[in-house]
Amino acid sequence: MLATFASASTPNVQGRWEFVTLTGDTPTQLNQSGQSVLSTYLLQSGSTITNIKNVTTDFFLDDAVGYNTVVITGTANLNGTVNLTVVFNNSATNKPTLNYTGTYSTSSGYTKLTGSFTSTGQYTTNGTFVATFFPDFTGQSYSGALDGPDTGSGPTEVPASFTMAMNSDHTLKVTNFQVSAPLAACFVPPFHTINDPDPRFSGTPTNASGVSISIYLEDTVGGKIWLNGYSILGDGKNTAAFGELYGDGTAYPTTGLGSVGTNNTYEVYYGITTNNSCNGLGGGDAPFQVQVPRTHRHVDGDHDRDRRHHRRDRDHD
Repeated sequence: MLATFASASTPNVQGRWEFVTLTGDTPTQLNQSGQSVLSTYLLQSGSTITNIKNVTTDFFLDDAVGYNTVVITGTANLNGTVNLTVVFNNSATNKPTLNYTGTYSTSSGYTKLTGSFTSTGQYTTNGTFVATFFPDFTGQSYSGALDGPDTGSGPTEVPASFTMAMNSDHTLKVTNFQVSAPLAACFVPPFHTINDPDPRFSGTPTNASGVSISIYLEDTVGGKIWLNGYSILGDGKNTAAFGELYGDGTAYPTTGLGSVGTNNTYEVYYGITTNNSCNGLGGGDAPFQVQVPRTHRHVDGDHDRDRRHHRRDRDHD
């Protein structure tokens, strides 16, 4: 559901948000972890805001782990101001806190928060931010190709497709997963979505959080495949979140922003756990496009992109 705002009403911010630091990152943060970002799913009751903790992840160096323990609380106010407090509970020495004050706006098809924040952290100090809203999935089908890494592991250009929708608890439901040869021989379909959350997947349910998706599927004999991805712009590299920089040092584009805040195209990474010869296969940089009825589009991807945006990378190392 797309958030909306009218004068003298409380903005509805429930849903997926990607928070991006524009200023305030120290050289240590930038050198060791890159630009600090936070992916989350916000919940709202009246004016009170919380988050779904076990799907919230980040790239803040002040957070010792980066998932499952970040707590967000706050309020949405009648004047369109949103105040959020973010606490990193994984810090070895303390619990660094960010206090965001943002202005909610919807224009040109984009829904975002812009403003400033204060920080008690060591590596990201007081600064400015922008947060981009992404709508829930409502049964969109995607097709693309699972690709292998530059060297080793899985095969390249393996056609695959799936459909995504949201459950009532805001976890992600994935159906109609199909994969072609040679990876089809790895599994005994049909597949079911894992949303327990399953401890085999670091206790994280299948979810959409901020710009990212994390999908955990299991076949009828226990074969498992995980798919991690992030929404990208038409340039094929930058995420579809305002201000989130690609890792090559170039500025965020000012044109070609039609995909900002959309679920149009996802860069997808995968990994396989089975009891057969496919065990351990994986790869990434595989674009998946939302399917248009009666139309099939294949998008050729540049397979030498920054791996920093493999958002759940550390969950599976």
